[in-house]
Amino acid sequence: MTASNKPTFTPEATIGPFFPFRFTDGSQWQALPAPGTGHRADGVPVALTGRILDCQGAGIRNMIVESWQANAHGRYRHPDDDHSDHQGDAPLDPAFDGFARVRTDADGGFRIATIKPGAHPAVSGNAMRAPHLRLTIFGSGIDRLVTFAYFDDEPANPADPLLASLEEPDRGRLVARRSPAEDADGSTAYRLDIVLRGDAETPFFDDWQE
Repeated sequence: MTASNKPTFTPEATIGPFFPFRFTDGSQWQALPAPGTGHRADGVPVALTGRILDCQGAGIRNMIVESWQANAHGRYRHPDDDHSDHQGDAPLDPAFDGFARVRTDADGGFRIATIKPGAHPAVSGNAMRAPHLRLTIFGSGIDRLVTFAYFDDEPANPADPLLASLEEPDRGRLVARRSPAEDADGSTAYRLDIVLRGDAETPFFDDWQE
């Protein structure tokens, strides 16, 4: 109560999570907590690297790549994913939000440090979605491009409804290849280049429900 005995109302709160409007370190923020925070996400640490390429195979600098994914248990940190009707109660991971944003370097390169997501049921039908990252790409002259990154060592890939809807070689253009060597931080390393135009163009999607 105020001195006049009239109630004082606090402003309405908006549900998060909230992400910065700009890069705080000049290049990126990752899906994993910062080193030294004492938090460790469940699952296998992975690093997805690649380049954003034009139709001539040249790298494109200053592109923004956003990644969104399920956690290691196959659950998204999203109110629509309550897991009430499939796979029992897949837990949320308090140390993992599932979101990352990176900016490509002078050669078009990017690196996303995260954990390998779990498989989860598709929104419609009885099919299972294989582990994947949903990638959204922004840049000068590009409003929004959406594609996906799968993992070449996942046995669930052939049954994934999105991959099954594509013919080769388009299907293969969504599959990141595992490197025989570990990433610099010890994570399992995968690589996927994204081609914006041309004969080797990466498949992009107007809308695809998870």
